[in-house]
Amino acid sequence: MKSISLLGSTGSIGKNVLNVVRSFPDRFRVVGLSAGRNITELAAQIEEFQPACISVADQALASQLIAMLPEEYRKRIFWGDEGNQKVATVP
Repeated sequence: MKSISLLGSTGSIGKNVLNVVRSFPDRFRVVGLSAGRNITELAAQIEEFQPACISVADQALASQLIAMLPEEYRKRIFWGDEGNQKVATVP
C-alpha cells in the first residue's frame, strides 16, 4: 500500500487525487492533507481519510479547524510553511 501526502487537497487536482484514492482503497492511504483556507471541505476530507498530519494556511484557520473536529486531531494540525513541510514528510 502506498502512503500519500497531499498538498492542496481542496483544489481541483487534490480532489481528483482523492477520487483515485477512493477508487483504490486497497492501494493507497492518505497520511497527510494540506489546504489553504477551505477548512470546511478539509474537515470533511479529514473525517473521511483520517490523516496523521494536517496543515492549513495560518494559525487562526488551524484554531477554527481544531474546533470543528474531534479532539483526537488537535495534535495533528499545523499551519504555514512549517505545517506543509510536516505534511510533505510524514513517513
